[in-house]
Amino acid sequence: MLICGACGSRTHAWEWRWREQAGFGRVFLLIEEVFPSEGTPLPGLLRSLEALGVGPWLWFYVQD
Repeated sequence: MLICGACGSRTHAWEWRWREQAGFGRVFLLIEEVFPSEGTPLPGLLRSLEALGVGPWLWFYVQD
């Protein structure tokens, strides 16, 4: 459970709206050399990943 610093509500990490700036998951697919807001995955890629039986797939950016 995560606790919101602003309102104190407690929720599971997968229920938070990360707004493509962070994420939570058990399986990750890393695609490098894409800068934040420079590209987004095509719907066909997300459908293909979901067809593998692990999903639904969402995406987010990480900049380090």
